[in-house]
Amino acid sequence: MITLNATTLLTIINFLILVYILRKLLWGPLTRFLDERGRKVAGVLQEAEGRRLEAERLRQEGEKALREARAEARRIVDQAAAAAQEEARRVREEAKRQAEGFIRQAQAELKAQAEQVRRELRREAAELSVLLAGKIIKRKLSPEDHRDLVREYLSEWN
Repeated sequence: MITLNATTLLTIINFLILVYILRKLLWGPLTRFLDERGRKVAGVLQEAEGRRLEAERLRQEGEKALREARAEARRIVDQAAAAAQEEARRVREEAKRQAEGFIRQAQAELKAQAEQVRRELRREAAELSVLLAGKIIKRKLSPEDHRDLVREYLSEWN
């Protein structure tokens, strides 16, 4: 059993005084320190959560911007391909138009040359006819007779 004597009573009183002193001197500052530390940790955790949310938002914005950039790049490539096809079509049409122009010009030149050859042949044929007629007639024709014979010959050819 426990006997209550002066030493025990003094020990209990000393213990209670110690608890009181510790509570006044140590417990208040310790709880304030722990509360402050808890608030700091909570603030750091809250800040970390805010940064994590901000990082997630930025990541999503980055992914969205990347998708938009890819879509824009695809659109630009499609436009460039369409423009290249249009330019190729235009160049082909221009080349075809130029080729047709060259062909028409060559045909016109050939027609003009053929006409000139015909005129030259008629002239030479007329001269030969006059010479031949002159030899046949055995006389020399005057320039006026010559013109009449050429006109007559040309009218027969036409």
